[in-house]
Amino acid sequence: MGKKRVAEETQEELLKASDKVDAGIARASKKAKKMRALQGGSIHIRVSYNNVMITITNREGDVLSWATSGSVGFKGPRKSTPYAASKVVEAVFERLGNITMDDANIYIRGMGGGRDGALRSIVGRGTSIATIQDVTPIAHGGPRPRKARRV
Repeated sequence: MGKKRVAEETQEELLKASDKVDAGIARASKKAKKMRALQGGSIHIRVSYNNVMITITNREGDVLSWATSGSVGFKGPRKSTPYAASKVVEAVFERLGNITMDDANIYIRGMGGGRDGALRSIVGRGTSIATIQDVTPIAHGGPRPRKARRV
């Protein structure tokens, strides 16, 4: 293996390196986009017994960001837990970037464990909520049953 040489940097080299870092920070701050605020939008939460899907749209219905518990990295039965739902909310808002929402309409669909967890984490992020609607489809009696079997 041998002896390792330790390279000692001179004071001038250290100053050049720090100047490069300062220049990179200045360039990054110039490139940083301004915060953009949406007048209003919708947050669609679809919760099943196997997955959690969250989509953020603007008023026209254009999708701005979405995530599922599978895309966040959960597998199997852990995908439908409240913890997974809170992580999905974090991922959605992270992908949204520097866009903030003034008021949001929340639409919750389905039954599952992550239903309340997703809603609580959205409220915990400080998003102002205009309405919360449950849009879960409801059975209405269904089709005519089969005739009785004769034995």
